[in-house]
Amino acid sequence: ILIGIIIGILLGNSFNFILIIAIIGISLISIFAKQRIVAITSIAIVLGWICTIIEAKPAINTRLLNKELAFSGIVSSIKSNDVIRTAVIDIDMVSDTSVTQNITPFKCQVSIPSLNPHFEIGNRITFLNSIETLSDTRDLPDEFDYVKYLNQQSIYTQAFVHPERIKISGNNENIIWIIKRFKSQITHWIACLPLSTESI
Repeated sequence: ILIGIIIGILLGNSFNFILIIAIIGISLISIFAKQRIVAITSIAIVLGWICTIIEAKPAINTRLLNKELAFSGIVSSIKSNDVIRTAVIDIDMVSDTSVTQNITPFKCQVSIPSLNPHFEIGNRITFLNSIETLSDTRDLPDEFDYVKYLNQQSIYTQAFVHPERIKISGNNENIIWIIKRFKSQITHWIACLPLSTESI
């Protein structure tokens, strides 16, 4: 099993869908032929390939980078302090002056130097700005690798957006986003309860 998974991972980028179907076919034939070692190895190769696909960095169209466009997506997380608010946006639409098109979704970390406009998890927002790839600004050998931390969450792009360039254009009514919004509200309610620190 381990050997098959390793082979699948090593060859993950060179596999295509037809080859994967062929390997699955070989595994099914091997099961009926009672060739268990071949069947198990084939299935493990497919599992290794699936792991590679899951962990693969999404292909971001380079034409979208460093160019002022209107990006639209769903807010998946929000963090804020007294100075700046940071939101992760699942961008799935982009438009220029005349054309709006759907794109392969990708995550972008958007920093906003204000608490306005107010938006919540699950809101669809549109912002007019340019985005860029994350840059590693570490200058000390043992400094925390923030870029790697973001990459582990599948975040590879960033933008600094002024609040007047952001527009809230609706909500995602998918049940998952409704639950996430409800979770955020419950967290806020608990934080506002008149309880002692020990109770919380």
